[in-house]
Amino acid sequence: MTAHRDILVVPEIRGEKLAKSGLEILTKARELGDTLGARVEALLLGPAVAALAESTIHHGADIVLTGESEALTLGNVDAHFHAILPVVKERKPEILLFSATPMGLDLAPRLAAALGTGALADATKLEIDETDRLLVAKRLTYDGSIEAVATIPKARPQVASLRPGAVRPGYPDESRYGRVEGVEVVEHRTRVRFLGLEDAPPATPPLETAEVVVSGGLGLGSRDGMKLVDDLARALGGAPGATRAAVQFGLADADRQVGATGRRVKPRLYVAAGLSGQFEHFVGVTSPELVVAINPDKKAPVSKLAQYHLVGDARTLIPAILEELKRE
Repeated sequence: MTAHRDILVVPEIRGEKLAKSGLEILTKARELGDTLGARVEALLLGPAVAALAESTIHHGADIVLTGESEALTLGNVDAHFHAILPVVKERKPEILLFSATPMGLDLAPRLAAALGTGALADATKLEIDETDRLLVAKRLTYDGSIEAVATIPKARPQVASLRPGAVRPGYPDESRYGRVEGVEVVEHRTRVRFLGLEDAPPATPPLETAEVVVSGGLGLGSRDGMKLVDDLARALGGAPGATRAAVQFGLADADRQVGATGRRVKPRLYVAAGLSGQFEHFVGVTSPELVVAINPDKKAPVSKLAQYHLVGDARTLIPAILEELKRE
């Protein structure tokens, strides 16, 4: 097959449906494809993926390639690598797109190296330079003070991974139609024996997908104070976050850090408790419908970002809010 100007997406599958991160990269691929005048192909890999083909088309794919194998379970990176590589070599896409999940961050550079190209990792923005048909990946760095921009000017495909939560998944268009093709999955002996994947049941929704996020800063004073943020997040059915400073000073674990150097969230409600509202933090909070600040300083930067500002110590106000919530 001669090289053509298509975009190949490899969405992850959770259980019996496309993962939210997979819907996000389909949305982004459709946008990029419309800009380039390119088809969007989606490669679905797993034990029984043919049933997901129609949904994948509704979310933006023009062609769905299905490769079915019991070995292709989520987390088995080695099996996915050997399944994806021959498909990419045959289809010769211009862009190869993954989610920047642990699996995607592992697969993308391995495939790029095998294909003799580069990988644009963990992008928060993906755009097209239409003059040269270049994929432009952007990501904030140095505490959000600098936006790094990278391209792959010559080698093809242009491999990239998009950070989960960087875009909102588009609504399915049930009027869309496309083509479904099966691809052969050749069993490959590897040095890795995959034993399985287990998800611990989360006590709260993941930060990236939570509709309510309650973040705490240094104003909580200690880990005991930060536990109030956990309690409020749980009471509101949301997820707890934290500022970079709170993480650096040991008030919270790094996996809940929100901001330019942490996770990006897209909640409907964002509660900023005991934090000042610095740019580095709020650059990680995308398009919240409502921001509520809890801070004793009326002139704190967060007051300009919030629709409601509760003036007072979060360590005093949060217990009062929790008591009111119990009464409802």
